[in-house]
Amino acid sequence: MSKTPRPPEFRTFERMTNTRVIPGRECKVTVCSSENQEATRGQDYALAHLSEVAFWKDSPLHNPADLLRSVTSGIASKPLSFIAMESTANGTGNFFHREWMRACTPGRSDKIPFFVPWHEIDINRSEVDDPQQLWDSLDAYERSLWTDHGCTLEAIKWYHDKRLGFPDHRSMKAEYPTVAAEAFESTSRGVFAPADVERLRAGCGEEGERGEVVLSEQGDVSRPGGVPRFSPSPQGLFVRWKEPRKGGAYIVCVDIGGRSRGSDYSVISVLDRHTDTLGRPEIVGQWRGHIDHDLLAAKASAIGRYFNNAMLVVESNSWESSSEGHGHYIFETLRQSYPYLYCRSGESGQRLPGFHVNVRTKAALIANLVAYVRDGAYTERCPTACDELMQYEALPDGGYSAMKGCHDDVLMTRAISLYIHASTQSSVALRFTREDLNAILRHCIR
Repeated sequence: MSKTPRPPEFRTFERMTNTRVIPGRECKVTVCSSENQEATRGQDYALAHLSEVAFWKDSPLHNPADLLRSVTSGIASKPLSFIAMESTANGTGNFFHREWMRACTPGRSDKIPFFVPWHEIDINRSEVDDPQQLWDSLDAYERSLWTDHGCTLEAIKWYHDKRLGFPDHRSMKAEYPTVAAEAFESTSRGVFAPADVERLRAGCGEEGERGEVVLSEQGDVSRPGGVPRFSPSPQGLFVRWKEPRKGGAYIVCVDIGGRSRGSDYSVISVLDRHTDTLGRPEIVGQWRGHIDHDLLAAKASAIGRYFNNAMLVVESNSWESSSEGHGHYIFETLRQSYPYLYCRSGESGQRLPGFHVNVRTKAALIANLVAYVRDGAYTERCPTACDELMQYEALPDGGYSAMKGCHDDVLMTRAISLYIHASTQSSVALRFTREDLNAILRHCIR
């Protein structure tokens, strides 16, 4: 006579409060909180289920990356092992959002992104008594659920009714997203519309060629008389999406960061203005990393020369506010060595090198960038730029800033470059020949 199999149950394991064992299988299950990051150290696991990751605290004492490392370090990379990170999205810029963006970019993560839209959940349905009346009551977004996403009328009716319980559509999309990007729209302070950023991201498919712009075979960037050239290297920090075009006009913009790895990045971006083709401006190159500031200036100069003696625009705040005085020295060196350095008018009419970002100019920079992103008026190549756009928010005092733990270095090079580009794209300037326009620009920058 066969015995009735015992149903599985949890039993205490060696008097441990957070670990249980399933008899018969000897399978141990450990449960821990995101606030107790040491509870899983020293254990070997086959599976980890990390829940509501977007809500894990991110502070000096509770860091999501440290907890992930603590849990997953004991999981071997072999068959039948598994790591799942799931969560309701909780805005952009947090650890979960960064991990999601990494997973969505081929080659940047070992995770596979998986998103469940609201209309794939069976209970999200309502009966439709009058299809025509329902259709007439829908707005353009709700009708796109039928035309673009293949939702049934029953699902659309449920969405339409459910939406009435939310103060705005942004809140509805954050709680019941149709596409993954909507899930991260939980903040109303985002400067750039996620849909606009996602359209911009469509141009970021090409990885580009990695290397450095150098002036000699030895890799120098400040050798007098050296001819700039692109040197391919997997370890290089400069990414070239397109080579310099003959006759092309470029803006090279520099945002100055720190020297240590934990500080903000320094960024040198290259914008092809397409003034000769009447096309839309396009990002064609970018350097991003940490470096001594004198070497950063030399590198920017070399990149500017490589791209047809481009207009070189340097964000001047960091160097002008430096207590060491090295900023003025570097600017003066640039003025003497590079003939197409952007200068602005000072209070007494003197020409000052660099673009100064203050309350007034920053508002103009961001307003102009919002218009370019909204209208799809420039081509982006770097996915990091799109990430920063999604993580940029308006502050209660009327200012702008990257979300906590995020960067805006790449974003600011786009804002400054496109602002300088737009300022010379008036209807009067467009009637000049390309040679006349270049002469005007050179007069402005010297």
